[in-house]
Amino acid sequence: GTGSKTLAVGENTISLLVKAEDTNVTKTYRVVVTRAEASTNVNLADLKVDGVTVTGFNKNTNEYTLTPVAANKSSINITATAEDTTATITGTGTKTLSTGNNSFDVVVKAQDGTTINTYTINVKRLSNDALLKSLSVTSNPSGSLVPSLASGTVESPYTVGPNVTEV
Repeated sequence: GTGSKTLAVGENTISLLVKAEDTNVTKTYRVVVTRAEASTNVNLADLKVDGVTVTGFNKNTNEYTLTPVAANKSSINITATAEDTTATITGTGTKTLSTGNNSFDVVVKAQDGTTINTYTINVKRLSNDALLKSLSVTSNPSGSLVPSLASGTVESPYTVGPNVTEV
């Protein structure tokens, strides 16, 4: 036969009939085409942050928490290598860090187009904010902060009565 042939997974036999020009002689040829099944491998072979393999990396572990990073570190670079080169990986590249907790997903999709596996990287960016958010002082009877302690102020008097010996 001529033209395209649809292939199923596994063995496919394609027959070709050849006829001589000047006779009724024909000969049939068979070609057996074996189509492999699409891979379902969604494992990573390696997972790196800033060029270094994540501590304790194991292809069967899907979540990693990194050591907190300094406040002046504004980004990390995530790279990943799949066990199967036919798999696709998303979620890699340079990631901007917010102050506090950050979470990034690296998703591996198998060649079959439906099987997926997600690896999560958690990293905390430390804060360099040393400003006081609030302050409460208690005593019996209560005293008062006058004026109240405001952000950026490093000292504020707290006045109590003569019988208060503890705050």
